[in-house]
Amino acid sequence: GVLSLLQDYQGNIWAGLDNGIVQIRDSSPVSVYGPESGITGNISAIQRFEGRLFVGTTEGLFVQKESNLISSTSFELFSDFKREIRVLSAAEGTLLAGTQYGLFEIRNNASHLLDRNSISSVYYSESSRILFVSGGMGLRLYIYSGMWKKLMDIPEITENVIRIQEDLQSHGKVL
Repeated sequence: GVLSLLQDYQGNIWAGLDNGIVQIRDSSPVSVYGPESGITGNISAIQRFEGRLFVGTTEGLFVQKESNLISSTSFELFSDFKREIRVLSAAEGTLLAGTQYGLFEIRNNASHLLDRNSISSVYYSESSRILFVSGGMGLRLYIYSGMWKKLMDIPEITENVIRIQEDLQSHGKVL
């Protein structure tokens, strides 16, 4: 089944499947990237970051190999990052990876732990420049000023939030 969808800046649709990735281009046939591409595990998240595609799976974080080609079809494990990825999000020049073991910031080919709680969802609001993170801690807000800093916890939210979405037509309210 389809576990994750992403539309890139060129209008292509990327779908993360149980056992691979499908790329659907506007003007050409579908491209499939299966286990032979180097990706292993069930795909849970796809994110374009710094010109390359990052793929989160049950077996770790994979990154598209750099190539002179427009789009490389080969992937490799990112910096020995073998934790199961639940969610990926790009914000403020960083890639954020939510896992069962915490929230990690990916920058300069290295990962840094930001939060030790189990992470279910990550959403960055461009309009308010706030990062919303949910998981074992409830709902936590971060702000970026050279580094990610915890802004506040929302103690009223005790349930596990699995998705956060912003209603841009209602003046940036986060749902």
